[in-house]
Amino acid sequence: MIWKWVALRTSTAQRREAFGWHRGRGFIREVGAGVAGYLAGMPVIAVGFFVTIILIRYTGTATGSPIMQELDGGPWELVGLYGVACVFAPVMEETMFRGALFHHLRQRWRWTLSAPIVSFIFAMLHPQGWVAVPALGAIAIVLAALREWRGSLIAPVAAHACNNFLALTLALLLLK
Repeated sequence: MIWKWVALRTSTAQRREAFGWHRGRGFIREVGAGVAGYLAGMPVIAVGFFVTIILIRYTGTATGSPIMQELDGGPWELVGLYGVACVFAPVMEETMFRGALFHHLRQRWRWTLSAPIVSFIFAMLHPQGWVAVPALGAIAIVLAALREWRGSLIAPVAAHACNNFLALTLALLLLK
């Protein structure tokens, strides 16, 4: 019902712009900005991971992901796992969080309020547990900064895909 209301009052171009689904300054340039932005955001991400490690150590609360159960699959299962983690999840999550929600909040408030709210919701909705909120929130802040900087969702999707690829590959190498 709401989509019908939105569709009647906005053009396709307006909706694509609002959700960030446009080429920005060019697809390749946006992907490059996403990778560069992810690397530049590593200090922020490192602080979030450090806080998560401290929380784990002092509370004794474990963190984990349901994806860890899938690491023992065969080669085709791992290809599917990489597809879900590095393509499907970044596209869907960025569309929801940095596309719709961030855009909605950003029309009303400054980045300094919108980004932490969206980042906290993003982190809380992940199944890793409350101790992982600082790490996931730090990653989400970097993704919100990329959305703000580039306007397009291509850069945050590329950064999100890099993060998930790195996390999944490290989990495979260290835990298998």
